[in-house]
Amino acid sequence: MGIDESSKLVTKRVVYVGDDAAIDDLTPHFDHEGSRFTVETVAGDDTLPERIAEDSPECILFDDDSVGHPDTELLSQICDKQPAVPVIVLIGDGDAGRGGEAIHVGATDCVDKQLVTTQCDILINRIQTAVQSQESVSESGTQTAMMRLAESTGDTGGWEYDLETETVEITPGYSQLTGLSGENEISAEEVIELYHPADRPAVRAATEQAIQTGDQTGGIWRIQPDNGEQLTVDVTIEPVLSGGTVQRLHGSIRDVTERHKRREEHQQIETLFQHTQGPLFLIDVDDEFVIRRVNPAWEDETGVSPGQSHGKTVHQLFGEKQGNRIARRYRQCVEQQEPIEYEEQLRLGDEMTYWETRIAPVVIGGNVEYIAGSTRDITDKRERQRELRLLQQAIDNANIAITLSNPSQADNPIVYANDAYGELTGYTKSETLGENCRCLQGKNTDETQVAALREAIDNEEPITVELRNYRKDGTEFWNRLTVTPIYDDDGTLIRYLGTQQDVTDRKESRQELQAEREFIQQALDSLEDLFYVVDPDGTIKRWNQTVADVTGYTAAELDGMSITQLIPNTDEEAISEAIESTLQGDETTAEAELQTTDGETIPFEWSIARLTDTDGETIGLVGIGRDISQRREREQRFQALVEKSNDSISVIDSDGRFQYQSPSIEHILGYDHREVVGDAVWEYIHPDDHDAVQHWFESVLSNGSSTEPVEYRAQHADGSWQWMEASGYNQINSSAVSGCVINSHRITARKQREQHLSILDRVLRHNFRNDMNVIRGRAEAIRSTTPEMAAEHAIEIVDKSDELLEIAEKQRQLTSLIRDDSVTKKVDLEELLQYSVSTVTAEHPDATATVDCPADISIHTTTDIEKAIIELITNAIIHSDGDAPAVTVSAVHSAGLIHIDIADNCPPLPEVEKSILTDSLQETPLYHGSGLGLWLVRLIITQLGGTIYVDRHDAGGNTVRVELPE
Repeated sequence: MGIDESSKLVTKRVVYVGDDAAIDDLTPHFDHEGSRFTVETVAGDDTLPERIAEDSPECILFDDDSVGHPDTELLSQICDKQPAVPVIVLIGDGDAGRGGEAIHVGATDCVDKQLVTTQCDILINRIQTAVQSQESVSESGTQTAMMRLAESTGDTGGWEYDLETETVEITPGYSQLTGLSGENEISAEEVIELYHPADRPAVRAATEQAIQTGDQTGGIWRIQPDNGEQLTVDVTIEPVLSGGTVQRLHGSIRDVTERHKRREEHQQIETLFQHTQGPLFLIDVDDEFVIRRVNPAWEDETGVSPGQSHGKTVHQLFGEKQGNRIARRYRQCVEQQEPIEYEEQLRLGDEMTYWETRIAPVVIGGNVEYIAGSTRDITDKRERQRELRLLQQAIDNANIAITLSNPSQADNPIVYANDAYGELTGYTKSETLGENCRCLQGKNTDETQVAALREAIDNEEPITVELRNYRKDGTEFWNRLTVTPIYDDDGTLIRYLGTQQDVTDRKESRQELQAEREFIQQALDSLEDLFYVVDPDGTIKRWNQTVADVTGYTAAELDGMSITQLIPNTDEEAISEAIESTLQGDETTAEAELQTTDGETIPFEWSIARLTDTDGETIGLVGIGRDISQRREREQRFQALVEKSNDSISVIDSDGRFQYQSPSIEHILGYDHREVVGDAVWEYIHPDDHDAVQHWFESVLSNGSSTEPVEYRAQHADGSWQWMEASGYNQINSSAVSGCVINSHRITARKQREQHLSILDRVLRHNFRNDMNVIRGRAEAIRSTTPEMAAEHAIEIVDKSDELLEIAEKQRQLTSLIRDDSVTKKVDLEELLQYSVSTVTAEHPDATATVDCPADISIHTTTDIEKAIIELITNAIIHSDGDAPAVTVSAVHSAGLIHIDIADNCPPLPEVEKSILTDSLQETPLYHGSGLGLWLVRLIITQLGGTIYVDRHDAGGNTVRVELPE
């Protein structure tokens, strides 16, 4: 069933919601093909949606810039109340984001408000198109009015649903849109079946709502005509009441597929415009190219805000020179009506920047109305490109071999090699590219290193190995190969970077150095001394095996230990001071105990020196620790020997002054060894010996040592002179001595023996010569005399022979006494005297000898004392001129001395014999002596340190007193 339709163009009312007076002046311009539009300005308040609903216009202009409602609240209300009325939103300067929001809540279109005054024809065309594409349906409830729906554009249709008959009548426009035929009755279910299955529940709900409430409903849904093309339609459902009951439903359907598509596209474009990371801009095409819109990223990139950009020409924004250059590009785009891309250099403030720009013409009605563009700052990119060019040049010209391989290809072949690689390996680039680096391997290449390299590559890990590789000509070289994976921005492995360096010289040097280090370490470990290196704080950094062996610490324990931890607390200060002194620049030697892990302490001598770098800065200390246990023992033994020795050890400087004197001087010459230091040697030498000693000392200084010892007399602390013999060694240049070492020992006893032997020799020669002359004379007399006289001569010969035999015995005793050292022992004096007296009286029974000695006297003496006492008693008896010789031997102990007196009744001793006992022993031309017995007594008593006195006593005899130390 068809419906007759007609339409008539009438004056249409446009409602402007806003306060811009310029809009009111547009009425004369709304004259398009006989159509008339009037503009009515209304206030944008909360009552506006209701007022517009009461008197619906053909179009609504919504000034978003002048309406003071937040977000899109008022606009949304208007669109909800008047879904069939096209709403065009005027977007103000800086409100680019509002366009997308307006389309989202139902606005038909968005127009830049600048067009109102600059190009109003564009705005008028937009209004005309919107009104023509969506004519609203008359609110008349009659069937004829419903059928007069505006369908002049061919994209609208109408329908009526009779609730009683449950049938639907449609207009030709509806039939054209949906494909349904209006010739037959159509059920409501058939109409609903036209809609997309997902939208059918909403269509049913809207229909039921209109029936139940009597209110207008509708929606935008999808229909599926028979031609298979899906359309998006705007459906309005208007209830028709009769008697307060809904009898029919009038409806309109408008194809909004394109508008919906444009709305979605506009929304997508707006979203893209607002959220694109790169700067976007819209240029108004006129003579000056005015900037109409920029997105937020524009300010982020350029530093110029939208407020500073909008409405400005490119000349105003970028300056005359730069603006001219940009304008030429824009004119080219307008003239060619094609997108163009270019790079440009712009100075923004004080900074020179580079930009990559793409611009495209916006063609409306065959004319370029705008230029849309995007740009991005490529300053960093250009800099990176420059750096890459420099890097490429550096890589190409590097003196180290560099390769790139492609792991995405089979066998990870080399895809780049610089010239240095060819110089290193001998392979040309054509021989290298496409090959794997293993071509450099050979028979002596370490497989373990190759395996490690392969594993690292498989695991995409960097690695550095040193391989024995082979050049093209077969020569070996040590190759330090570093392989590093390279990834793109997505983390995908794209290349392996390989650097290769000939380290043959370094490798061989390192091997030599390692061998040398091992040799040095072996040498250090073989030392019996401790070797150590510490840092300036005293922390142990290096040591030899002896340190670990002696201390008992492991290598792990020694590492990082302070050197003072090896020293007992008592010696720690000495080592700390030695370290500090060494750091000040002095080589230092100190003695300190070393403490082992088990608590044992060992005396060590620590020598410390500085370690410095090439600038002379101290980087540590190096030292030797020497076990001086044996040296200490030797020193102690030497000290004991020196103190108890019969030799005197002196250190004399070149001026002849004592620098050191051993303690043995005290028992040799009676001086305190400390007091003589600093004294001149010559103060202690006999004046008669000065010249000889001076000459000898000068020879020691010049020759380094004495070829012959020197004999001299030194003064004892008691004033006596002692014979000394000295040998010397020049140690002045020795830092440990700094003087001449003089070794002296007392030879007084030897000198005395020499004197005694000389005297004895003279006496014997004299006596033998005299007696032998007598014997010779008697023998000659016997030869020429009578027998009677021969007998007398024979007697004389016998007597002289006996005397010579006696002299020979005395001489033997004297020689033995002089030559041999007698043993000293403690003797009971009374027993000694009694034995001596009984021995003499046994040979001289006519003599009387008595002993007077206390029983408690003991004496430290030799057995030779008996010979002396016996000789003195015998001498007294045989020189008695009476028939009954008498001798008294007495002894007393007084003041540390033993006095032994031998008193006789003999005539006075001759002065010659007396002098033998009491005077100094010497040989004179006037007397050679015949009393060897007295010589024997004198020698014995002298050797015992005693003295002999001879005197006459009151009874008329002689008293010989022997005074001995106890």
